[in-house]
Amino acid sequence: MEDTRSPGFGRHPGGLALLLVIFLLLMVACVPADSDQRMILITIDSVRADRLVAYGASTSIMPRLDQMAAGGTVLTEAWTPAPLTMPALAGMLTGRVPSSVGIVDDEGSILSGDSPRLATRLLAGGWATGMFVNAPFIDETSGLNEGFRRVVNPASASHTRSRSAPFLFSEALEFLDLHRKVPTFAWIHVHDTHYPYLGGGASGSVEERYDAALAAADAALATFLDGLSNRGLMTDAWIVVTADHGEALGDGGERTHGQTLSPSVLHVPLVVQAPGNENPRRLDQPVSLLDLAPTLTDLAGLALTSAGGPLDGRSQAAYLRAGEGSGDPDRPLYSESYIPFFSYHLPPLRQVRRGGVPQAAVAGEAGVPAAPDLGPEPFLALDEREHAALLAASSHTSALLAAQRFDEALASLSEWPAAARNTPMAGRLEAAIRRGQGRPDEAILALQRIAAAAGPCADLWSALAGLQDELGRPSAAAWQRAADAAGTRIDFKLRLARHLLMEGHPDQAILAARAAASGQATSATLNMALGQIFLDSGQPEEAQRLLAAAATHSPGSSTTYRTLSRAALATDSPEGALTLLEEALLIDPQDRLVEKEMGDLHAQAGRLPEARAAWRKSLPGKVSEPGATLTIAEQFLRLGLYDEAAVEVESVRVITPDDPQAYYIMGQVALARSDPARADEELLAALRTGGEQPAIYYGLAQAALMKDDETGALAYLDKVFTANEPALRSALQAQLLLTSGKEYPAVRAAVEKYLAGAALPATTTSATDPATP
Repeated sequence: MEDTRSPGFGRHPGGLALLLVIFLLLMVACVPADSDQRMILITIDSVRADRLVAYGASTSIMPRLDQMAAGGTVLTEAWTPAPLTMPALAGMLTGRVPSSVGIVDDEGSILSGDSPRLATRLLAGGWATGMFVNAPFIDETSGLNEGFRRVVNPASASHTRSRSAPFLFSEALEFLDLHRKVPTFAWIHVHDTHYPYLGGGASGSVEERYDAALAAADAALATFLDGLSNRGLMTDAWIVVTADHGEALGDGGERTHGQTLSPSVLHVPLVVQAPGNENPRRLDQPVSLLDLAPTLTDLAGLALTSAGGPLDGRSQAAYLRAGEGSGDPDRPLYSESYIPFFSYHLPPLRQVRRGGVPQAAVAGEAGVPAAPDLGPEPFLALDEREHAALLAASSHTSALLAAQRFDEALASLSEWPAAARNTPMAGRLEAAIRRGQGRPDEAILALQRIAAAAGPCADLWSALAGLQDELGRPSAAAWQRAADAAGTRIDFKLRLARHLLMEGHPDQAILAARAAASGQATSATLNMALGQIFLDSGQPEEAQRLLAAAATHSPGSSTTYRTLSRAALATDSPEGALTLLEEALLIDPQDRLVEKEMGDLHAQAGRLPEARAAWRKSLPGKVSEPGATLTIAEQFLRLGLYDEAAVEVESVRVITPDDPQAYYIMGQVALARSDPARADEELLAALRTGGEQPAIYYGLAQAALMKDDETGALAYLDKVFTANEPALRSALQAQLLLTSGKEYPAVRAAVEKYLAGAALPATTTSATDPATP
């Protein structure tokens, strides 16, 4: 392979870093000084337009948003291009139909590399850009983060729903305050209001939980707007509040969103507050959320270019400024949903709404793109009556599963139309039911049977692969089948590469990664994903080349620089790694992961005071002594610096001798030093002072096995199994084999039995929601 790196790149990764930093400095040099121009886009998940007084509600569920609407501009006819989060957001941020830029689902899709991005245009025009979201699937692999200098997503690391709207708004407010001297764009997406509507913390009916979640999001919005006002950041700000899509709540037989193109899921609120908060207006011209990217680009004073193809959205900047638009009440507004295809093998939904009347869309009409290649999945032929019956049957089965009435739910599957029993939704529901019955092996067999009957169906094979992952079973074969049938959805192909790597096949992982990239437009997202695979496959030089390309495409990404730092370490250049982390901190001074990794580098180099200082900066502001010192002790422990960890713990014990976390850390130090007696002493003290914790019992089980006490280990493990702690499953998958080389059959059998039935669904919202994860 031809070496396309800069001369000396592998030997001096800091040279690459210097070039990139020069580029960043040049980019920053063109930023207008002392500007207070701001644009803030706030998207709140799943908000029906009719929940606002401005759109006909009789009572105010979201009073602050209603207040903003009463004093600002309300666009009464705003429609989303897709009733699903990722496609809708992709359309908003690019101005193009979601499927035309590679996004057709929340998972499996990556925004194509040649897609025009609002944030990229703003960044190139001298704007500071920040992204604040809390949805697990809006992560680095989605492509939505390109062009954002500051990215905050508390849900991406844990892959769980994060109910943290106040946190997001707080981070965004800090970002806007920090960049008050330059033009600034902040995008905030609140996921708390998504099904099952946990953001409001309320119980009760579906609608009661939904309304409570909306009210809680509105309260967080109110605090944010007050903060802007108090800091003087609202005067010259364009503030746009909308939703990615609505929510059916039973309309048209649909519970949530994605399965229909009804007004309940397509009609969204769109409220704009202009600089100076001009006179209130109601604008009735039909607009699409595809219009947001060109409109905000226009409001920023930047030219609209046709890079990546013409935009499907139109700039409404003049309309917002003067209340006068093109006067086109019959403008066709296109919307689409591929969820029926992925759930039931039904044809995708494609609609044009013209003059308030929905019509079936025909490829080739104005604004209607050609359908993307989704792989060779079969179509299910159902008439309107059969379709309605299928949705009703699916909702009934899902409700029984959510109530943990597993036998009834399994029986209800037989009531489905026969042709629909080999569809992805049927497979996922049956697998979840059998897991709920405590029969995980039968869950796997059910998915295998349905996948074989359905033929080349990416979604069934990916569901099987995901289940095997959860149970600690090899899944690369299933991911291969999913990748083969995935069409243009390349994330399935990248997951195959990652799983081949996890299963110890780096050469095959590289081949799969190259296959995923074949024919794809280059982008920061794709280069980042490939770079991580090459890095973890032991090819750091190729990883550096790809990551450097990612940094060029998206120069505002501190994450890319952090990954480049890992590559520099892999090429034995710790000082180059430190330089890259310093540059990442220049890009995003608030990135705590950068400080953490800088602390690791300092510690490994023996610079302990610098390590402590960096680690302290990485901690949230609310962490105080002795918690901060004990967290630093844990960092030393993680790096294998046991003496240093012990020194930190002892400094805490001088002040608080019975701190349970201190006992636990010293127990872990003792385990690392193969001292089971001391480990027992410390961990039992942690139990006595801090209460029962599964991690403590796991440590005690390890200590028991160090003493060849298999019976004692089983007793402690039973406590771990009862707690069913997800964070411990990966450790348990190691079967508790010790460095002594001994293997304990009873322990192995117990662990395997637990893992086979672990993570039984207490609720089934993510697995069974017919709309979206």
